[in-house]
Amino acid sequence: MCEVCVNAHFGQLHLNAHPLLKLFPGCTCQMKQADGGSGGRAAASVPPAVPAAAAVGGGGRGGVWAGAPGGGGVMVAAALPRTEWEAADRHFQGLPIGRQDAKAVRSLILRRSLLLRGGGVGPLAEMVNVSRSAGRTPLALIAKMLSIPFRDPDFTAPDLPVATLTGHSGEVYCVAVLPPVEDADGRFVTGSADTTVKVWKESSPGSGVWSVEATLTGHSDDVDCVVVLADGRLVTGSEDNTVKVWKESSPGSGQWSVEATLTGHSDSVVCVAVLADGRFVTGSYDDTVKVWKESSPGSGVWSVEATLTGHSSSVDCVAVLADGRFVTGSDDNTVKVWKESSPGSGVWSVEATLTYQQSGHRRYVSCVAVLADGRFATGSSDTTVKVWKESSPGSGVWSVEATLTGHSSDVVCAAVLADGRLATGSRDTTVKVWNESSPGSGVWSVEATLTGHSVSVYCVTVLPPLRSYGVEDADGPTKVRLATGSWDKTVKVWG
Repeated sequence: MCEVCVNAHFGQLHLNAHPLLKLFPGCTCQMKQADGGSGGRAAASVPPAVPAAAAVGGGGRGGVWAGAPGGGGVMVAAALPRTEWEAADRHFQGLPIGRQDAKAVRSLILRRSLLLRGGGVGPLAEMVNVSRSAGRTPLALIAKMLSIPFRDPDFTAPDLPVATLTGHSGEVYCVAVLPPVEDADGRFVTGSADTTVKVWKESSPGSGVWSVEATLTGHSDDVDCVVVLADGRLVTGSEDNTVKVWKESSPGSGQWSVEATLTGHSDSVVCVAVLADGRFVTGSYDDTVKVWKESSPGSGVWSVEATLTGHSSSVDCVAVLADGRFVTGSDDNTVKVWKESSPGSGVWSVEATLTYQQSGHRRYVSCVAVLADGRFATGSSDTTVKVWKESSPGSGVWSVEATLTGHSSDVVCAAVLADGRLATGSRDTTVKVWNESSPGSGVWSVEATLTGHSVSVYCVTVLPPLRSYGVEDADGPTKVRLATGSWDKTVKVWG
């Protein structure tokens, strides 16, 4: 069956109103002349009925459909191996196909989607389920695959990375966004196994052109975590067992120095989070959590206010709830919620310990992120993400509201988008964006899978929307950009 006929057949099966049916009523096989069979580079013919169509040579695999990113494309008539289309035809009818046929159909779908969506393989790859057994590819994918205008009116998901940043000579373990200041909008920082912290600056907001503004040296081992204080100072934790506070000489100058080096942990410091009153919390491979307090705001003199014990293994992640409590995850497979006896007292205790017996994680808890409504999400080396909900605000009674599956290896980082969506990174090399069917419903699904890193994704953060810099974005107010760091030593910006 020729390309036109197969696509028309797809329209009859699934879409009913596919535009090809108007251009090519019936199965006329108008492209058989162009179909060069399996293999070889065939000449392309362009039916005159398609306005502004262009012919694209097919290499050894034939041609595809092309179009502007996110919009409706123009049909590009070109040869494809006939057996590939025949396999696709069987697949979309829900008929069994062979192993090699399944690979060919998946390749076909992703290849066509790549050009149609301007490189948007990520969101589509998650949806393509081409198996040897009977089954259909989802309707939404078919609509995206064919030349039908498609744009979600509420959200433009990141597709392929708009920038790949190289500069670190070791794995990139952490990332955080700096607050915008005059002449220094759109900066973020990364920490690496090369022992450095790098500050990245965009040439102009939204340009997608990034460079290293500053490289901060001082740690003697891997930099595993970084957070930004409210006044713009940085706090980093390292496998040299220290915490460092960094200060910029003036806002936006790009000139940074170590203001303080804090000792107290006896092993690697791998996570850090800031409390609302300016104190910060660190977690370590020494199994403890420490709360640090500055003698007076901006003094640069810090001391340990509290050392919290309770975990029986490494404390891998920490995040602060809106009411001042904080949550930690550990290699002991548990999540703990910590509460201060009274605000600022420095006296903390475990309010709740969440375990496998409560439908919790079976293995290490590697990351935690807090949702705006007070729920939080955790990721684990058991490959799952769990969303936890409190029975009533402040009750301290938590349960798993949802278990999200989709990653095929450890989930090691998570970040929450402004509208409540969740981004997670994994050792399976992907980043997934999860969407809740309606706010608070507890029903989540994968909205996008971002592929581009070649090995584990260790950190993810959400960059401020361009509108926060006074820049109008063609993709609308909900345009999202993510920054990720990986074991492949690169940083990628998606958007």
